[in-house]
Amino acid sequence: MKKTIAIACMVLPAIAAVAQVHGINKADMDLSVAPGQDFYEYAGGGWMKANPLKPEYSSYGVFNDLAENNRKQLRSLIEDLQKTQQQPGSNGQKVIDLYDMAMDSVRLNKEGAAPLQHDLAIVKALKRSDLTREIARQHLCMGNPFFGIGVQGDLMNSNMNVLYMDAGGMSMPDRDYYLNTDAATTDIREAYNHGMSGIAALTLKRDNFLVDGLDLDFDGCFSYGKNGLCDKAMSRYD
Repeated sequence: MKKTIAIACMVLPAIAAVAQVHGINKADMDLSVAPGQDFYEYAGGGWMKANPLKPEYSSYGVFNDLAENNRKQLRSLIEDLQKTQQQPGSNGQKVIDLYDMAMDSVRLNKEGAAPLQHDLAIVKALKRSDLTREIARQHLCMGNPFFGIGVQGDLMNSNMNVLYMDAGGMSMPDRDYYLNTDAATTDIREAYNHGMSGIAALTLKRDNFLVDGLDLDFDGCFSYGKNGLCDKAMSRYD
């Protein structure tokens, strides 16, 4: 009898945990809406009502929740590491040092744009023959200029991982922001260009850090993107 009770005590919580796992939560739906009339509202209306858009976000969804929860868990792990003395050179000490360095706002504000000096100098000195090597360098340590590359599950065979490449070059959501000529899109495009130019100019001039001969030609970059990249990309309606 005691053995049976002990087993039940272990099994029942597991059953309860499994019961909470589900693929569809009806509370996230709006069943008052006919799916044939507005499927988006039908499928997610409940979640949208329970999670109004926060002012700091331009869009919000369950993946934002996942990302935020992940950040909280990572912070908790790092703060737990900080509570104990880590061996010099250990992974724990490296994690703490990196975290402390990133959170040191006083040092970051004091340095300003100075850490960009090395990379801007490289860009300034580039020759056409150096472009391929520089693109490779940036892919290794900075970002994904011109194209993205990475390993993911094969869309046609879930037993395999394959290498994918995709086009890059657009910082606004899709090509229509660059090519459409209606008034609303034109206003967005001009505001974007003005904002990006202003951020760069304020940052670099504030720190007296304009590299001689390196002009921030956002108009030229924008024109290249429009005529060289965006006209080859698919429209949001394709």
